[in-house]
Amino acid sequence: GDPVIFDEGKPFTSNLIWAPITRQWAVTLSVPVRVPAVTGEVHYALTIGVPAAPSRKPLADVPEGWTATINDRDGTILARSLRHEDWVGQPMARRGWEVTRDVPPGQGDLWRDIYTLEGTKVIGAYHRMASTGWLIGISALPEVYQAPRQNILVIGSLLAFVSLLLATVLAFVMGQRITKAIQVLQVKAAAMRDMEEIDFPRTSLAEVNSVAEIMRDTTRILRARQEQQTTLIQELNHRVKNTLATVQSIGRMTVKNTNGMDTFEQAFSARLMALSTTHNLLTEAAWSGVELRELLPTELKPFQTGRVSFDGSSVNLSSKVAVALGMAVHEMGTNAAKYGAWKDHGGSVRIRWSVTDGTLTLDWGEMCERMIERPIRQGFGSRLVQQTIVHELQGTTTTVYHEGGLHAVFTIPLSVDDRLRS
Repeated sequence: GDPVIFDEGKPFTSNLIWAPITRQWAVTLSVPVRVPAVTGEVHYALTIGVPAAPSRKPLADVPEGWTATINDRDGTILARSLRHEDWVGQPMARRGWEVTRDVPPGQGDLWRDIYTLEGTKVIGAYHRMASTGWLIGISALPEVYQAPRQNILVIGSLLAFVSLLLATVLAFVMGQRITKAIQVLQVKAAAMRDMEEIDFPRTSLAEVNSVAEIMRDTTRILRARQEQQTTLIQELNHRVKNTLATVQSIGRMTVKNTNGMDTFEQAFSARLMALSTTHNLLTEAAWSGVELRELLPTELKPFQTGRVSFDGSSVNLSSKVAVALGMAVHEMGTNAAKYGAWKDHGGSVRIRWSVTDGTLTLDWGEMCERMIERPIRQGFGSRLVQQTIVHELQGTTTTVYHEGGLHAVFTIPLSVDDRLRS
């Protein structure tokens, strides 16, 4: 049917087929879809399956003694007034096929020397429909055609009636329904192309309504994905800028506090690894946040071998808080390993935290058998902690040195947003 639809722009009706899903005989009706509608070129074809059973209805009024048959273009029986269930889907009588197979659409003639499928000699007429190419045959049993010759007029009348009725059903009823349905789908297709949702009245064809609903749902999915993609791109750009700003700050402060490239490389690499560790945790969680109980041991793993304890409830940190706090904890661990509790074998660190009114309070306590000396000047670690906790997270830091170690307290508002640092 492709040349008829796409080259000639005409509807096409198939031969009889078996529909395994519905387990019934059916035919398919295909109509061209023009873009733009009505005046445009044919780009698509809309096909719908129609049960063949309604084709039998015009044959219900065939008088007794007459047999009416509708055959497709290949000579397969679509409907028969006599013993329909036995013969539907079967080939028509061989002699009848030999006589009619080359008859062009719109033409017909009288049967001669024709026998029914039951083996009875009959007389009648046939006509091949111009619209579908199907063959309609009317034949009379001997007791009928031996009656007065004027009864032959009934043959032509009945044949014309059946042809006209069937053509009307196919052309007007199905044609109008399909045309309206196509118009709906064209509107839906244009809306899906522009990613817009357009509510349109339901058609009389359930199949078309299902396609329209799928197109509507697809439009919603495409719009959601487009919005998600835009958000992800903006988020990625935001993350990259934040990360580059953090790396730039670390590099600048590390240069000021190290002598020689070897020392700089070691310190700078360690801090980049700390930043990378937090990023890995956020990536695993799709940047939805990081549990504080997971962040702390991960950042402190390079500095201690079990001489640390954690005590606190479940707290989910946003990406901004996680990155900044992770860097601060890494610097606290570095200082503990170089100057504090982890410098001696007997020292330990205890970390406790709690959340009150949306503010995280984190206690860092170092216990050892000696006095941890307060640094003469503020080093890189102290400045980085100050930079991340106070300036980036709008929190506070307090550090107290005592005979058995030191005690530091950080307070961080968890509601701090993730805006790009200026």
